[in-house]
Amino acid sequence: TASREHLGDVFEASLAERPDLQEMAQSACTAVETRRRSVLVSSTSASSEGSERTSPTASQRPSLMIGEVPIVQFSTGKYFCIEGAPTVKVVAIRIGRLDKQTRVRFRTEDKTARAGVAYVHKEGVLVWKPGEIEQEVEIELHDDSEWAGVLEFRVVMLEEGVENAMLSHTLKEARVQRIDDDIFPSNRYADQITNGDLTELHPLALLIEFAKFALTDPIVRLGTIKIVLLGQLRNVFFIMKL
Repeated sequence: TASREHLGDVFEASLAERPDLQEMAQSACTAVETRRRSVLVSSTSASSEGSERTSPTASQRPSLMIGEVPIVQFSTGKYFCIEGAPTVKVVAIRIGRLDKQTRVRFRTEDKTARAGVAYVHKEGVLVWKPGEIEQEVEIELHDDSEWAGVLEFRVVMLEEGVENAMLSHTLKEARVQRIDDDIFPSNRYADQITNGDLTELHPLALLIEFAKFALTDPIVRLGTIKIVLLGQLRNVFFIMKL
């Protein structure tokens, strides 16, 4: 610190002896100050212009703002039900403002489960009255005696005809999985298989039940018929060559 003060005194003494150095130092300080002010002015102008570009006017803002209308969605993206159940209920909820009525159309769509076979197709309109939060879609299920594994259909909300609502991007459709309650390959030996009493079951009997189950599939049935006919044609051709 003492050496810095000494250098400062020497510099000031030199300036006192040289008027030309005083003028040069004053000019340099003036130039630096002018440059600093110009940079501040230009940066302030740029920031104000940027804010004007990014801030839309009232006429440019969208008329529908988040929070003005409620969001409608299903309570979860996946539902499960047992085949023997008569119906399955899918819950739709409304989030946000509840002071007005909301209407949303819906319908069921096939995936691995087919309408009329595994369930009853349904479509309609969900209506929330002022103050209501939940609505239910009850879908009738079909029960059969054939093993089909886990089948799935879905319930979707439709964009057309939405009244006073916005549909959720992620939960505007729900998957419904129907879990089969039948025994593979058939229910003929369901009691023995369920109780674990397999000593009385003959393997050939199970094989026959499996063959019956496989032939219920149209593709398997048609392929089996083709193979049998082709084998018979070879036999006929062999006999004709004798």
